[in-house]
Amino acid sequence: QVVHERFEPHLKGRPLAPNHLDALIVSRSSLAPMRPRPPCPPWLLLLLAGAFDRGLTPQAVSVVQPALIRALRQNPAANLIDLGPGAPTTYGVKVLRRIPHVGKPWTQGLEFSHDGKLLVESVGDWPTGSGSSIRMVDPSTGETVKMTTQGLASPTFAEGITKLGDGWVMTTYSSHLAMEFDRDLNLVRTMPFAFEGWGLARAPDGTSFLATNGTDQLMTLDATFALQGARQVTCLGYAMPGLNELELVSDFRGNGPTLLANLINTRWAVALDPATAKCIGVLDLSSLCPALASEHFGFHVANGIAADTAKGTLWLTGKNWAEMFEVSLEPSAEASMAMLSKFLSTLQSQR
Repeated sequence: QVVHERFEPHLKGRPLAPNHLDALIVSRSSLAPMRPRPPCPPWLLLLLAGAFDRGLTPQAVSVVQPALIRALRQNPAANLIDLGPGAPTTYGVKVLRRIPHVGKPWTQGLEFSHDGKLLVESVGDWPTGSGSSIRMVDPSTGETVKMTTQGLASPTFAEGITKLGDGWVMTTYSSHLAMEFDRDLNLVRTMPFAFEGWGLARAPDGTSFLATNGTDQLMTLDATFALQGARQVTCLGYAMPGLNELELVSDFRGNGPTLLANLINTRWAVALDPATAKCIGVLDLSSLCPALASEHFGFHVANGIAADTAKGTLWLTGKNWAEMFEVSLEPSAEASMAMLSKFLSTLQSQR
């Protein structure tokens, strides 16, 4: 009943089908989307997710944390990495080219323009007062070709962006609005958006959307942004909350349609099967630029993935990063070990 009351407005009067219940009664985090401001470190986000999954309150994190550490100790790093057939492939990145990230904005979404010539970037209002915006960037120089702030006055906080017709649609963090812009970034209209805005991408069918809201749920929304269903995101056997910027790649390394997603407050990204929300790849982005101490608090972290389908490369950047990077991916066991070791070390240090 609680789930029905929570999601009924998004179903627009349609009955809550059993498959909706299967998808939604997975984690109590589905019923309590949260996005700490200022950003919190990834270990806290993961521990809070574990608390909700166990039906606990955030105050019970002190109990959940040792339990998670014990569970990780029972699964040595070697076993987590070598999971046999079907295990996620791990990738490092090779930088092919870099350009200035002019203004070092707080990147929330990154796409290529319809003609593939420009990068389109949605920028959040962080630090507060800096303003949200959408801009087109020349990938040869990093210069801003066009920018708009129409409809984006504070406190509106720009979030994920994706193509809509020959224009664009962007979500907002807490304003419960989606905003449509034409191909020249003129505001066309605003629409109700019932969720907390995080990542947004087109679904493989080309008509619906894939969206995240900070929980471990990957939502499918119809053309009116009504909820069609949701799947729990999993990786290495664990539920994975906090998927941020999203990018659908039509054929990722021969795996067919694949959703790439930044993991909030980290330098990791994951590749997901959009049909199952299961992780099929993990990307280590830690080598792109020197880390800052503020990354422990969610600042200067990786966010922004755009696929250049013509060249088969990715463009990556981060929140307030000084540069944007064109990269290729290279399978790397070392990247997997480095990521997992870092994660385990962070958990241990919080005991």
